[in-house]
Amino acid sequence: MSSKTNMYLGVDVAKDTLAVCLMDAHKTVQLRATYANTPPGFRQLWRALGGMDPAALHIGMEATGIYWEALAQWAHAQRAVVFVLNPARVKAFSRAEGQRQKTDPVDAGVIARFILAQALHPWTPPAPALRELTALVRRLDGISAMLRVEKNRAATATLPVVRASLRRTSAALKKEYAVLARAGERILAATPALAHDLALLMTIPGVSRITARRLLVFLRRTPYETARQAGAASGLTPTHCLSGTSIHKKPHISRLGDAALRQALFSPAVCARRYNPRMVPWAQALTQRGKCNKVVICAIARKLVHCAFGVLKHQTPFQPPQAA
Repeated sequence: MSSKTNMYLGVDVAKDTLAVCLMDAHKTVQLRATYANTPPGFRQLWRALGGMDPAALHIGMEATGIYWEALAQWAHAQRAVVFVLNPARVKAFSRAEGQRQKTDPVDAGVIARFILAQALHPWTPPAPALRELTALVRRLDGISAMLRVEKNRAATATLPVVRASLRRTSAALKKEYAVLARAGERILAATPALAHDLALLMTIPGVSRITARRLLVFLRRTPYETARQAGAASGLTPTHCLSGTSIHKKPHISRLGDAALRQALFSPAVCARRYNPRMVPWAQALTQRGKCNKVVICAIARKLVHCAFGVLKHQTPFQPPQAA
């Protein structure tokens, strides 16, 4: 199969399989098949495309879990145009089409039509050091979650043997956390650009080294063009639901983004509310307007994402407001 015009390949990625749908610019399906989500499966898919010009091949896949990463890396290395998509946008597109079925082949077709219809920014793989740091941060997040679970269990455990087991498990998790944290520090020490960015993020009052590391991964893995884009990707932007005179629901954050980042920003937002010179008067104004504590904390967390984006974009430390 060869073509000089753009072709659109939608891929529904699962742990073990890739359901693919290839179509041309007129939405005519050229290929439907399923391949293994392994390097041999990637090569089999490439052979099925029959020597197509890689620059004319647009490949789209959803950013769910980590199962898409190997295919995205491989396709980019073949010089194909890769799009990594927000699953919420693809789901909304499917609903707009009136799609009633949900199977892997159907989803692959939806993805193909989505990348054909939308103006999207191609995905580029992060630098190896950033990719390694991202994997470490994910694992550190997982260990932190396990430590919280063990701490909650210890608070209610009454049997001595159970309490002893919980202490041993927590100690082992803390030791593993320290090992991975040191590995992250070695990556930063070997990558001056990342170390510099981390130092800039830590100039923001309320942002610790752990939070700065999490923000660094979030902001550097995706080339956001504006602070608003970064805030939206964090899922911290407010969503309003108003229609006519009868529907007037309370606003809430969208939650369409990085849930781990939102969780990681809660304590920094509480700290920034008290000590960040830009956040303190703004938080007071929100409180005076009747906003509840949770709303204020979410708003500050979003502002922290904006501040982090700003210091990285302009490569300057956080600047407190000038005295009047």
